[in-house]
Amino acid sequence: MKGWKKKVPYFIGAEGREPLYLPGLYERHKTVDEDDVAERVGSFGMLTQAANEVMANIHNEGPNKHRMPLFLPEDLERQWIDDIQEEDMPPNISPVTYIQ
Repeated sequence: MKGWKKKVPYFIGAEGREPLYLPGLYERHKTVDEDDVAERVGSFGMLTQAANEVMANIHNEGPNKHRMPLFLPEDLERQWIDDIQEEDMPPNISPVTYIQ
């Protein structure tokens, strides 16, 4: 693929489950540069774990080699999403609805 060098896109899923939810953390905050100019910035982090045998073959280079996203079991997916309170969300983010 042009521009990808050795990288190959993969479709990752679990049989009988669609979609998969990947837990992450998101925060919007204000930064101020040396000229005293303020800017709103969004930061996102994905929770990861040690790669299993299949994923270790995919994520095998770079600073995060042999890591994979944390995939939550269905009961913990619901708990992760249900703990999000609408008033805690930035005004430009709509509430997440759990899809069964």
